[in-house]
Amino acid sequence: MSMTLPSKRHTVRLPHYDYRRAGGYFVTICSHQRACIFGDIHEGNVSLSPIGRIVESAWQNLPEHHLQVMLDEFIIMPNHVHGILLFSDSEEDTAGCVPTRKFGSIAPASLSVVVRSFKSAVTRQAHATLRHADTIWQPRFYEHVIRNDEDLYNIRKYIQENPLKWELDKENPANL
Repeated sequence: MSMTLPSKRHTVRLPHYDYRRAGGYFVTICSHQRACIFGDIHEGNVSLSPIGRIVESAWQNLPEHHLQVMLDEFIIMPNHVHGILLFSDSEEDTAGCVPTRKFGSIAPASLSVVVRSFKSAVTRQAHATLRHADTIWQPRFYEHVIRNDEDLYNIRKYIQENPLKWELDKENPANL
C-alpha cells in the first residue's frame, strides 16, 4: 500500500534574492478561483466593477503606505491584476533582517509585505463598503524581477496590450 504525502507548496521566488532590494518587480495577482469580479472587457477596453474600482484605489494608494514603492504600468483585468512596482532604497535599516522568506515570517518592507497589504486593503474595503463576503484573492501571487530596460519595456508593453488580447488570454475562463 502506498501512502501519498501532502504536497508542499512550491514557491517561484528566487531562493537567495532580497525582495526589499531597489529595482523593478512585475506582479500578477489573481482573484479567488479566477472569478471575473473586477470588471469586464469590451472591444479592448476595461470596464471596472465596484470591486475593480476598490482594487484601482488600493493600488494607487500603495506609495502612501510603503514609502519605498513607486508605481509604474498597471492594469486590472476581469480576474487578475498586472502591475510594475519600483522599489527605491528603503530608509529602514534592514541590515540585521533575513532577506528571504521563512515559513511564518516575511521580511519587512519586502515585495511580499507590499502585496499582502494591498490584498488586505482591497478585502477590508470590499467587505466594509460592498458587504462582499466572498474570498477575493488567491493565496499567492506571481512575481518577476525586472532585470534590465529591455525587460521593463517588454513587460510594460505586455500590460498595455493585455486587454486587447483578453479573448486569447489563458486567464480568461472561456479558454479553460
